[in-house]
Amino acid sequence: MDLKGKVALVTGSGRNIGRATALELARRGADVILNARSDTSEIESVAREARALGVRALSFVADVGKEVEVSKMIDTAVNTFSRVDILVNNAGLRVASPITSMSTADWRSVLAVNLDGPFFCSRAVIPGMIEAGWGRIINMSGMNAHRGRKNWAHVCSSKMGALGLTRALAKE
Repeated sequence: MDLKGKVALVTGSGRNIGRATALELARRGADVILNARSDTSEIESVAREARALGVRALSFVADVGKEVEVSKMIDTAVNTFSRVDILVNNAGLRVASPITSMSTADWRSVLAVNLDGPFFCSRAVIPGMIEAGWGRIINMSGMNAHRGRKNWAHVCSSKMGALGLTRALAKE
């Protein structure tokens, strides 16, 4: 699939699946917006790899669980590339914590990144996709959302919520 001329944003693209996804999109010709929550050097390294593949790459440090940071990231992406055609909501927190000792802050921080993040990012890019008549949104989840996992009540709940968001957006 040739993605030349497309612009892709991959959240959580500093390492692992996000990094591999961003670089594959770049290999296929898409300009990429790379996102990490805090590690500037990690995300800049991926940006250099993407640029070496012949595409433009923008690295942006933002916590996708914070609406104001997502707004700044999307505004910068649109000002730089004029649009976002492909959104991959990959950022995720996977912190083990038994429910009996999980604080409300622990619960909310995981839900913020894993569920609010895809909502904030999707809501921000959908108007441009509608205007362009083309767009793709991919929300990453995992089998633990279906199976459950000990000490991951917040992770499993948030990832199942992201699946619900994906299904609802597909219908909408």
